[in-house]
Amino acid sequence: MNKAVEASASVKLQEVHDCLKTDHEAFQISISSKITKLQEELAMERKISDSLAIKIEKIKVLDVKLKASEKKGLHDHNYREKTSCCEIHDSLRYASQEGECSEVRIYSETSGEGVSRKDEPKALAKPIVKKESEPKGKEKVFVEEPIVDNCDEEELDEDELKRRKDHEAELDEHQRIIREAKEKQKAENEA
Repeated sequence: MNKAVEASASVKLQEVHDCLKTDHEAFQISISSKITKLQEELAMERKISDSLAIKIEKIKVLDVKLKASEKKGLHDHNYREKTSCCEIHDSLRYASQEGECSEVRIYSETSGEGVSRKDEPKALAKPIVKKESEPKGKEKVFVEEPIVDNCDEEELDEDELKRRKDHEAELDEHQRIIREAKEKQKAENEA
């Protein structure tokens, strides 16, 4: 009876061993397939991560270039604006110092930047031209009297003079500010 129990225990033990062996092999196959799948996903994530890192570096480079471009663009815009203001101020100062009767107009271009243009002062007198032989029966083409442009400035009252002086002082202050800004910017560029 012992042999029968041992044989039966041995058969059951062998069945349990075979069952555990098949379960273990199935478990190993399942684990190895999951590990393979995880390795593939990890490789994909690394590839995506590397791609994102490259894109981030490109964006950083473009950001630096954009900031430099904006700074240069702002510098150029400020320079054009300051130059335009200086030209207008100088032309107004020149016109007021010379006492000329000329117009200073500001024309806007499509980009919106102002450009000053000073009209040429009108001649106060035209040259006298004498003809040796004038045809008879026709009017004289040239008059011997000078033609005077009636563009003389009117008498200015005290309020107008004060307003003009204040305006000139304000323009001088703007010129000083522009000059200081240019010097500061030049010092920054040298540093």
